[in-house]
Amino acid sequence: MGILIKLFALGVVGLVLLLVLPLTLVIAGGAVVFALGIVGLVLGAVVFGFLGLSAVFLLPFLIVFGLIGLIFGFFGHPVIEIVFVSALLYVIYRWWQHRRAYTVF
Repeated sequence: MGILIKLFALGVVGLVLLLVLPLTLVIAGGAVVFALGIVGLVLGAVVFGFLGLSAVFLLPFLIVFGLIGLIFGFFGHPVIEIVFVSALLYVIYRWWQHRRAYTVF
């Protein structure tokens, strides 16, 4: 009987970790993306000639997605996290493609 109680307790701990860990990760990820977006926006404004217009134009999207990640992180639904992380990766990919198309070395 004691082993069943231990297995049940282990299952409860695993379930709590399964629910809390993605929530923590998306809040931390949203905070990091938000901070990177602000730093990138400031750097883009300061060194406008080096980064080009595309960086200054598209980096605010990082701030928006970071805020969305922070807000929805408090609800902690994995499907919402996957959708917004995918959208964020898509925005970064499009920004990179746009930047590469207009960069001359």
